[in-house]
Amino acid sequence: MRKVVSILIWEGARERIGMEPHPDDRLHPPGSDDPFWTETWWFDFIVPERKLSGQLYVFARPNLKVVASAAYLWDDTGSELSNCLYSRVLWQLPFPEGDLSEIRLANGMHFRCVEPLAQYAVRYLDPDDGEIDVNLMFQAVREPNYMGQGHFDQPGRFTGTIRIQDETIPVSSYGMRDRSWSLRPQFGIAIYPGGPGHNAWDYATASDRDGFHAITFDTTVVGGYLLRDGTLSPLASGQREVLERHDDGPVRVRIDARDQLGRELQAEGRCVNRLHLLMNPNLFGWNSLTEWRLSGLTAWGEDRDNWTAAAIRRFRRAKLGR
Repeated sequence: MRKVVSILIWEGARERIGMEPHPDDRLHPPGSDDPFWTETWWFDFIVPERKLSGQLYVFARPNLKVVASAAYLWDDTGSELSNCLYSRVLWQLPFPEGDLSEIRLANGMHFRCVEPLAQYAVRYLDPDDGEIDVNLMFQAVREPNYMGQGHFDQPGRFTGTIRIQDETIPVSSYGMRDRSWSLRPQFGIAIYPGGPGHNAWDYATASDRDGFHAITFDTTVVGGYLLRDGTLSPLASGQREVLERHDDGPVRVRIDARDQLGRELQAEGRCVNRLHLLMNPNLFGWNSLTEWRLSGLTAWGEDRDNWTAAAIRRFRRAKLGR
């Protein structure tokens, strides 16, 4: 029965298509002819009661006319690509046609904009033997929060199902999506041009009215928002501190920040699972489902501890005394 409901959700989304896509739902004209100009689509969903995390990612290089795509599912039983619930990355797929308000890739990834900047049908079917089938609807609970001219993040609720082999798991929980279009270097220490080799991406959503998101470069907050009592305001300053690590991955994290309205955020997170992964060829990270406590609330979200290939080698080899 759950499979039937999931199919109906997807087909219902298809019937609603007809409104004009927003420019930020489409492919953006490259800002230069640099081969590493990149555009991304990313959906992050969770099932807290199962300590289950999932990510679907599209990493496009319009000037090269190639696209990469990744699908990850993991819980607290496996933290490596070889022992997690599911891991599949294909680096060189044919570039899709159209304006990319609907993306259909050869690896079974299919994103469709149902309502501009608000609702998306999200599908992934394993291309080999159908080992997993992700069939979700994302409904935004707030407008996108922009960081500069080439990146935004948006909280929302995912509903639908995830099938892993013979088990179908219902999904109804908060999550996040982001979009970016910018130059992404693949050499040197920096994640972004002129930036550091280490950043972090954290969020939690307690309700449609309360939550936060923080982007940090090294330990300094450079983006994100505080959502409190229904009012969303961008973060203006702050710090992220990893209070405890295990095997070099975060276990406990704290964020102290202030938003543009002067409201203070104190959030402490406990990571309940972890996956070591490559989100793109130059972005290694520990991604963790995280239970956050903030302003008297408990909320689920994520901690992403990201490093370039050069930066992570320096960090981990220093731990080895090398």
